[in-house]
Amino acid sequence: MSASVIFRKLFRVSSLKKTYDKNVQNSLAVGLDKTTRTVFEKNINNELEIINRKVNNGSYTFTPYKQKLISKGAESFPRTISIPTYRDRVTLRSICDLLFHVFTDSLTINIPQIKIAAIKANIIKPEFDTFIKIDITNFYPSIKHSKLQEILKKKIRKKEIINLILKSIRNSTVSKAIHGERKVNSVGIPQGLANSNVLGEIYLSTIDKKYSNKSSVFYTRYVDDFLL
Repeated sequence: MSASVIFRKLFRVSSLKKTYDKNVQNSLAVGLDKTTRTVFEKNINNELEIINRKVNNGSYTFTPYKQKLISKGAESFPRTISIPTYRDRVTLRSICDLLFHVFTDSLTINIPQIKIAAIKANIIKPEFDTFIKIDITNFYPSIKHSKLQEILKKKIRKKEIINLILKSIRNSTVSKAIHGERKVNSVGIPQGLANSNVLGEIYLSTIDKKYSNKSSVFYTRYVDDFLL
């Protein structure tokens, strides 16, 4: 099934309602517009129709994400988490589902228990006497949009879909409401969004493809940690 067909299905009003009920409804974090779940649900039909209309005509705009800082200890800068509005949360989750459908063959299974079991099974093999461990420093903040766009275009031809995905990651994250011109990011994926992890997986899928099929090495990856 093509990305365009999946896109049309996922962004129907009925599908958006299912996405809200299944993936967004229980999220209580409030975005920059200060709209609570109760307020959003009172006007949900209109909100979903706005998403449907604007996504399909290419005019959808994300509200700046609200900044939340998570401490990483006294020696490190805090991690920035981006909190979207309820409307944007539904849109982002639908983008996430689209990406999973389109790139399912490229994505690795990132369940820790499976990774650990595979490592245990291979670490005792006599043919392996050396390992390389790699960790990407500041992985999500360093992702290049231009490179990600190249990878996305290999399976998504519809320009409107690519533009919507790029809008979601170019959107600014701020501590309070801003007026006037917004900052547009060209590097990095905001953490905390529904589509952040899958975009990170897609970005690294070319490395997985290169090393997973080599018979001379055992290769595994969990997010931005690699082991060969």
